[in-house]
Amino acid sequence: MEALGIPWRVFNASALESGDLAGAFKFFGEKPEGPVLYRGWILRPADYATLHTELSQHGCAMITSPAAYRAGLLFPEFFPAIADHSFPAVWSEGKHVQRAVEKARQLGPGPYFIKDYAKSAKDLWPEGCVAADEVSLPATIRTLVRYRAHRFEGGIVVRPLIQLRYLDEHPFGGKVFEEYRLFFFQGKLISQTAYDRIGGEAGRLPDYRFLGERIASPFFSADVVVTEADQYFVMEMGDGGASSLPPEVDPSEFYQAIQETLLAQNQRKLNSPGPV
Repeated sequence: MEALGIPWRVFNASALESGDLAGAFKFFGEKPEGPVLYRGWILRPADYATLHTELSQHGCAMITSPAAYRAGLLFPEFFPAIADHSFPAVWSEGKHVQRAVEKARQLGPGPYFIKDYAKSAKDLWPEGCVAADEVSLPATIRTLVRYRAHRFEGGIVVRPLIQLRYLDEHPFGGKVFEEYRLFFFQGKLISQTAYDRIGGEAGRLPDYRFLGERIASPFFSADVVVTEADQYFVMEMGDGGASSLPPEVDPSEFYQAIQETLLAQNQRKLNSPGPV
């Protein structure tokens, strides 16, 4: 960012989450000029709203509003916009196990993949995210809830477990499947690469530029998966500020794409005729 002439600031996310606002912005420094984007860990929507409020009160114009942050992060908010290019899903609010099980029956007998509204417990594969059938689903839900603890968000999402195209073994353990991550900024597709270093060919992906008009956020990511049957599905979305860059994404090119988009927008504003 420094090489591109983009100013940056830091804040203490842990202090923000604990309510210590003075500590959160202790090293923030002077207000940067121009619009502001967040890049960091996934914040709970309430904490992002606090960040937005605090920075706005100090004159910072954040590009992503709290409502837009939720639109790109929370499953029930973005799924209706991608349902026709994804695979089925049901969800229930809160941590109520039986309510989630009843919802899952709409999908058939299983197996199931589960997550909360923002994130899964795939680090505990399969105990925290995969249930073979309805009988084992309650235990999987309880494991998810325990693992997510105070970061559990919203409710429980249940989806059929689909078989993705296997690519290779990961050098650090586990299997690598064919997945891609796309980034959109101000409605424009700015990045499209394999999710892992071992990846497929991003050039073979269907044209997903239409997603920029469907998601009510100026900055979001979209994860696309490929099944064993060569089907492409938009699996889920993420806030662009809280989504990690895949290994093959050059950070300089990524931030330059954002910078150029903002410069082009400003130029269009300058060239637009004023009121008569």
